[in-house]
Amino acid sequence: MTKNAKTDWMSIIQLVFSLLVLLSFLGAAVLLAAAGNALSAVPELAGMNQGSLTLLVCAFAALALLNLPSVVSSIGSLAGGGQRSRSEKKSGLLGWLPLALFGAVLAGIAFLPQSMPRRELLAALLATLGAVLPAIWLLRVGSGALWGKHAKRDAGLLSFSIGFTTYFILVLELVLILVLGAGLAFAAAASPSLLSNLGELWRLLQSSGADPEALRTSLMEFARSPLVLALIFGMVALALPALEEGFKTLGVWLLSDHKISPAEGYVAGLFSGAGFALVEALLNSAQLAGGSPAEWLTFLLGRFGGTLLHTFNGGVMGWALANSWQDKRRGRTPGVFLLVLLVHALWNGAALANVFLSGQGESGLIGYLPMILLSAVLLVCFLLFSRRVHRSGLGEPENGPTLNVA
Repeated sequence: MTKNAKTDWMSIIQLVFSLLVLLSFLGAAVLLAAAGNALSAVPELAGMNQGSLTLLVCAFAALALLNLPSVVSSIGSLAGGGQRSRSEKKSGLLGWLPLALFGAVLAGIAFLPQSMPRRELLAALLATLGAVLPAIWLLRVGSGALWGKHAKRDAGLLSFSIGFTTYFILVLELVLILVLGAGLAFAAAASPSLLSNLGELWRLLQSSGADPEALRTSLMEFARSPLVLALIFGMVALALPALEEGFKTLGVWLLSDHKISPAEGYVAGLFSGAGFALVEALLNSAQLAGGSPAEWLTFLLGRFGGTLLHTFNGGVMGWALANSWQDKRRGRTPGVFLLVLLVHALWNGAALANVFLSGQGESGLIGYLPMILLSAVLLVCFLLFSRRVHRSGLGEPENGPTLNVA
């Protein structure tokens, strides 16, 4: 007698979800490309910034392609191939190839001729690669011997983060901003002076137009109030990071019943955090359309630090969750959460300090020094912690073999 094969519902769900995300981003890229061609033919819109549209097209196309591994691995699993385990190998020199390519991308942007035909498209492609390659390198090095061992699961976590988690967090952040805005409106109604200041800010924002320096000056004038500064720093350096770190590893929670090891939890968290970081980096790149090579280099290096922050924090949270599920020590996860929240708050606080320093005439590396130092510390901690996790001998869970889950 033969037993009927069970339906692999997890692979089916993963295939449908990742395929929908892929088609959504690919459709958005095609529609934007078509809209850009149509708008450029309108004489009244001939002066519009086509660079932003080109960057968004490349960003959406990259986000679509990042879901392709999840689609392919799900189809392979449903076709009977299962999830093949690769032999454990260290990253070696090949694992550092994405970082070398990232350096080549920076050099390409720095020396890209201004008179080159289709320069905007080439710059957009380089910028897209500059946003994606650091994440690939972090995932490759951080995964260590587990790279490719659970390819379907890792690809599914990346797709879930790109297609759901990031936008779920964005909705929560918008709700928080609306609630705080409503509270500020009530406070303004009770305080005529505050209402007058808000009206002045609105007029300044309208008069600043698209000039970022004028807008920054307007905000700096309004931010002279200690109350406003406290509100800005509280929102950007505490409330928003708490939401991001609290929900960024939702994909890891889906594995809570599958007895994953701490090392597997770490890798799952890395992929969850990388998905969030990739969406943030790629979509933010459109804001720098038409920027100088120096501005692009600053942006991509800054995004490298942001991608490192989100990816590593996600990995540490995944490691803590998997540890807690194994040894039932529930206090570890809140403690690690407070740690990653502190790191994220320091990063956002350093970024805000850079904005205010540049607004007061500071230039050069002074404004970026806190972020550079924090990035260096994070990078060293990432390399050391990844090595420690994969040398701990917990590549497989103690209670049995790993289940093949998405």
